[in-house]
Amino acid sequence: MRRKTGFKIFIIAGISIIGVSLIAVLIAMAWVIIFANNYDAVYSRKVILDTSAGLTAQQRTEDFSQLCEHLEAYVPTLYEYEKLYGISYDETKSYYSTLAANAENDFEYCTVIRGFLNNIPSAHMAVGFPSLSKIDEYFSARLSKNKSFVNAQDYWLDVYHNECRKYYDKEITQLVFAYYSGKYRGVAEPIDNDIYGVNKATLLTVNGVSADEFVKLTPSVYKLKYDHSNLRPFRDTIIFNDSIGEECTIEYLDADGEKHSARMYYGAEADTVIAYRDYFMSIDGAAADTISTTDSEQASYTTIGDMTAEKSEEHNLLYVCINSFESETADGMVMANSLKSISEETDNIIIDIRKNRGGYYDYAKAVIGALSDSDIEFYSEVYITEASYNKFKEERTYVFDESTGLYKTIINESVKGTAAEKKNIYLLVSDQTGSSADNFAYEFKKNNLGTVIGTNNTGGERNGTMCLDYLDISGIYFAYTRYAAMNSDGTFSSVTGTSPDIYLGQPIEAYFIRVRLEAEGKDINNLENRLEWDSVLIETVKMIEEKS
Repeated sequence: MRRKTGFKIFIIAGISIIGVSLIAVLIAMAWVIIFANNYDAVYSRKVILDTSAGLTAQQRTEDFSQLCEHLEAYVPTLYEYEKLYGISYDETKSYYSTLAANAENDFEYCTVIRGFLNNIPSAHMAVGFPSLSKIDEYFSARLSKNKSFVNAQDYWLDVYHNECRKYYDKEITQLVFAYYSGKYRGVAEPIDNDIYGVNKATLLTVNGVSADEFVKLTPSVYKLKYDHSNLRPFRDTIIFNDSIGEECTIEYLDADGEKHSARMYYGAEADTVIAYRDYFMSIDGAAADTISTTDSEQASYTTIGDMTAEKSEEHNLLYVCINSFESETADGMVMANSLKSISEETDNIIIDIRKNRGGYYDYAKAVIGALSDSDIEFYSEVYITEASYNKFKEERTYVFDESTGLYKTIINESVKGTAAEKKNIYLLVSDQTGSSADNFAYEFKKNNLGTVIGTNNTGGERNGTMCLDYLDISGIYFAYTRYAAMNSDGTFSSVTGTSPDIYLGQPIEAYFIRVRLEAEGKDINNLENRLEWDSVLIETVKMIEEKS
């Protein structure tokens, strides 16, 4: 069977900032994995939630404890993040246990669960949206037979829906601070309604605490990540608003360097409401009329499944963007053969996987083979916990490893190189590059196939096959991975990911250029237009021209 290690993310509402997707909340995830073990038994467990009354305070405490016990049993790198982030799992658990125990209602509790999982830097770890239709068919086929689980999802969907209804008629102004080059830079939402003067501002403090410290444990809909260039934990975005959530005081420097102070509101509850509100309004038939936008120009690139390709004679290059390795219309061999065909008579190839969160392992192998004129070896040391080893029947043989206290197996596979000749190849990565896409980046770099450019994909988790489970009391379901791959330097890819050869990030100015182009109806994915705003791509093209 093909091993599928990535996942899709479905978004209801959000803000797109340069190379990172600053989404206000994940509306759902398609859990993508194929297991040959006893998951039917796992998914037949009864959910005890009383859907007419909801959870008691005691049940929330016990429910959260079950989540922690599960993660502690099956996630092999749970305690490894502290070495890099300076935040221990026990500290995180204690903080969120208190939040769970003190949650005033079920909506607040479910956002605590989201915040807790987002505070563990594993790329595969997240809470699921309460709708069976948003679960991958492999899992939904089993879970749909569990009536108690289905009823629980209906209950939680109503919880979200009812909370959002409270704010249908409320005007909400957002202040978005996105992480750029070690600082949180301001973006008004929308940017042409900058009543607080935050566009290009720099966030200093929240309630007297520095922005860097504020993000470490505060519940957020954004994953905790690590900036290997500026050596600090960060989140893609911090969102404040003028209406919903916990009140706070923020201080920031505007674009002219003048210091400001403002009373605002924040929190995972607020962000969740803001993100879901329009979705539920549309369901209720209360959505506001949308303003039509300028028609976008016709795309100049070729689309093959989740891959786009555009050749530039002017720059003597082929720009290929692969957004996932799980296309339903073009498998790995189709992408690989297309790549070989369209790269003929082109010396330089740019492969962009900055938004690629993974997919089929075999797809990644086929594409990387098309980039090499010689055979290469995929090699990984993969680890699981003792509890995982004892409970699940694994396809591979695992042996106990004394140095880690985990069980280890070796994955060693030969990949046939099918490229006619060696090309100058540049691989663009980001902190979103994950799972099988991280495997692609890791093997690309290890086998010296070209130059890796971008930002470190901390939590990339190559070989991190997706797993799904749910809590017996609440029925809240969540994703994680039971597998961890070791890098050649002795670090886990779940912690450090794959570092680029050249660190390059996007400046905040690039965001405003991109927004202007979109407003003009320009296709921001065209190579010509990208070379106006995409700083990483611009610098890569300069490298090619200088080398030529």
